[in-house]
Amino acid sequence: MFGQLMIVLNTVAKYYPQLDRPVKTNRSHASRPKSNKSGQSDAAKSVRSGPQSDGGDTRMVLNANTVQNFMYYYILEKVKCEKFSMMVDIRLEKFLAGLPNPLQLNEMRTMKPDKYELLRAVLSKFVGSPILRILKDNAKALDMDPEVFDLVYEGFWDLYTFHPQLRDISARKLQTWI
Repeated sequence: MFGQLMIVLNTVAKYYPQLDRPVKTNRSHASRPKSNKSGQSDAAKSVRSGPQSDGGDTRMVLNANTVQNFMYYYILEKVKCEKFSMMVDIRLEKFLAGLPNPLQLNEMRTMKPDKYELLRAVLSKFVGSPILRILKDNAKALDMDPEVFDLVYEGFWDLYTFHPQLRDISARKLQTWI
């Protein structure tokens, strides 16, 4: 699922950046064609959520809210008919077992900020799936925006660790999701 979502989002970022921006209401420049140079600069901009550093528009597709919302509902529907699985690095299992109140894989609870930061560092550094590792390490060679990878991968772990960007999804809802 992650690879497919990354490919779709990368396609939007690279080839359809105009779909990721709000429609401008000022019609005076609407019929003017965009130059290749401006199209390239839009595609090269960050895929992170929120306003751009130059005070530009908010991203509509390539932002944490939209991606996490899609993943939440996709996985919620998927687990009704089949089990969702994800390969993780052995260091994650060791980290969880070494907590003062140990956790098993496929369990989660809220954590103190220091333990949470350590958990996220382990998850970011040690991608368990060999396919995800290849995508992350070879993003440039695959002509993929590395920020798209982070948006999807880190977004999943935001949901899983009860730190979603979505305001309408509570920890209780996420507990049933896990």
